[in-house]
Amino acid sequence: MLDLARGTAELLDPQTGSVVESIRVDVRTDDRVAVSGSARGTLISIASRGLLMVCEFGASCKNPVPLGSGAADLGAAVEVGDHVVVPDYSTGRVWIVNLHTMRVVVERKLFDRPVRFELLTRDGLVFYNDPDSDQAGVLDLDGHVRAVSKHVPAKPDNNRAAPVVDSHEVSRQPLPPKPDQGSKPDNTPPVHGPGPRIKTDPFAPPATPTVAITITPRDRGLVGDEFDLTASTPAVGIATARWTFGDGSEATGTTVRHRWDRPGNFSVSVATTLITGQTVPVATRTVAIEPRDAPPRILRLTISPTSPRVGQQVKFSAELAGGLPDHLEWTVPGVVTSNQREFEHTFTAPGTYTATFTVTAGPLRVRQSQPIIVTPELPAAACGDILTASAVLKSDLTCPGNVGLTIAANDVVLDLGGHELTTATPTDHSTGIRVDGPVSGVTIENGDVTQFKTGIAMADVTGVKVSKVNLASSSEAGSEWSPIKGADIAGDNAKGVNLDAVTLNGRAPFLFDRDSQVGMTGSTVGNPALRSESHARCRGGSSCSAVKTAFHLESLDCELRAPSVQSVIAIDNSDIDADDIGRSCGTVAIINSRARAITAWGIKSLLFSGNTVSTAGARRGAAMWGDEPSTRIRVSGNSFSSMDVGMEVISGTGEIVGNTFVNNAHVGLLLGRGRQSLQISENLFEGNGDGEARMEIKPGPRGGLSLSYNQGHPAHPGEFAERVAVVSKNQSKNNLGYGFFLLSPVSDDGGNTSSGNLLGCFGPVTC
Repeated sequence: MLDLARGTAELLDPQTGSVVESIRVDVRTDDRVAVSGSARGTLISIASRGLLMVCEFGASCKNPVPLGSGAADLGAAVEVGDHVVVPDYSTGRVWIVNLHTMRVVVERKLFDRPVRFELLTRDGLVFYNDPDSDQAGVLDLDGHVRAVSKHVPAKPDNNRAAPVVDSHEVSRQPLPPKPDQGSKPDNTPPVHGPGPRIKTDPFAPPATPTVAITITPRDRGLVGDEFDLTASTPAVGIATARWTFGDGSEATGTTVRHRWDRPGNFSVSVATTLITGQTVPVATRTVAIEPRDAPPRILRLTISPTSPRVGQQVKFSAELAGGLPDHLEWTVPGVVTSNQREFEHTFTAPGTYTATFTVTAGPLRVRQSQPIIVTPELPAAACGDILTASAVLKSDLTCPGNVGLTIAANDVVLDLGGHELTTATPTDHSTGIRVDGPVSGVTIENGDVTQFKTGIAMADVTGVKVSKVNLASSSEAGSEWSPIKGADIAGDNAKGVNLDAVTLNGRAPFLFDRDSQVGMTGSTVGNPALRSESHARCRGGSSCSAVKTAFHLESLDCELRAPSVQSVIAIDNSDIDADDIGRSCGTVAIINSRARAITAWGIKSLLFSGNTVSTAGARRGAAMWGDEPSTRIRVSGNSFSSMDVGMEVISGTGEIVGNTFVNNAHVGLLLGRGRQSLQISENLFEGNGDGEARMEIKPGPRGGLSLSYNQGHPAHPGEFAERVAVVSKNQSKNNLGYGFFLLSPVSDDGGNTSSGNLLGCFGPVTC
């Protein structure tokens, strides 16, 4: 039994109900938890903080394992051998944790939307099941999924959640026979920490491209309301989109408008074709339409944060359905009233309050209430303080010593209060905020840290969150080949670090070392004014991931110390203005992002998918990938345009599939001077070779897809390196030069087409 109020887990005698053993557990009274049993004791999924806690009776609780970047809808954990699988219903995914290392080894998305699915174990296997659809399967501990068949009676308007599978051709199959349960090494490469979890094995089967439907203003309304519906994809782009609205009508276009003339739940579907000619699985959403005279009702109230402090801003919001109300009103008696659906307020005194939201429509009155517990204001922090409890800055601080503030206890919140922590006398070892481990659950928020050699330094910590903090250190970035001295944020063995809405303005935005795990969300890394002088580093087996983040850097590298210690960089849905990404990294994954021409080389594996790469007319060089023959690459679903060379592959092994190369000055895709073994298929080359390339050495013939012949290069007078490529199902059209210029040992696997190219095709390609 878990007692949140007393912070204890108790083992009860099943016969008498008396307490046999009791241990202390680091839980809070407002935590949302799911508890399950284990051969090792108790497994606690803390949904409100996104943590897994493993507690052993007769011993203690281990350090919590962060699952993602914050609160989630976590379910009860399931133990399988030496691993635990934790469901996240809010995202339709699971987290797999190694109980020996207490690290996340796999994150796997099973469904493409929120689903309250089941997890079952038997004979060492994990089965997942959506009870409301026909989706089920077997989950291996390395993250692989095998879909299985089950019979589900047809249901009208059943907006089922399709599982995300690894293969283009995954067949429904019966459950596999029970495997040998002998010892088996765990070879799953971990991608640790919060932030985006990206499948980083370029040679795993590619996921089928997907299309998402966005409905504005929302997916419910009244008869006669107008809705905007948009189809979008992280792949290269949509060529055609045909919609059905569940009421017998249809429309075409990536964005359409529609009104429903009767109430009901309508299944909206869109069938799309990408500009590469690839057909994408149909996407479906459900829209709920009510009669115009439907009475208004309150779906839910949200008050954030749920337990605010005095002086902390609180956001109140209400979600409504049904018809339009005549009047809205929030009331917190004796404190505040508002006639808006959303508003913000700051409490000035601690206590227990009740917030009530009332909707009036004629004689109808609907009301919901929610309690709020406001805790006392934090004590003030001063220069040189060693904090063992939460504190706040009441004014700007200019600290003369080497360390402005030190955090030395678990669960400390340092609220900068919108103020600045700075120093007038920075030294080589000055630090604004030092987090001394071993500690966990620390939060630093809401303010500025400037002028220290290192803004925030943390070592041997777990679950540190830095939110809405602007940092500008006096660090020295060095270069790709020289040490970084200081950083805006530095972490050494810092696990589960979350940077949320953080701005890093110094010359060395971050330096993470020694198995650190950091995830960045909605942040800015680097100052555009210092871009050419800025270097960030993720080294020593660390994992650095980012989503919805802007990069302004000369380089982001891993500074290889030993071949066996390899770091990971993963970037998703971000804006990248950096010349060099991933030097000496084990794995680099960049997906669904916007980038200028960048260089990624000296890495073991590269995943580059769904990105837009363009210099917007600046034409400052080629996008280059790979530096060694052993580099494993997958480049898929990207758009390369407005450069001298859209993309150049120096060397590597892998696939270049489903990309577009459009309007590049010299050539779309260039196979450069190096050893290669590539599958090049389903790409579009259009309008390349129509500008004046600004490269000093012309890399090869103009056109769509070209092989570099090193003409004019003094070190390589006309010689060829070993370059093996299989070319199939590509389109090349309207290039000012060759559609394809290729030489043996490049081979044609069929399906290539060429039209409107000035010089046609050259070499072993039939088109």
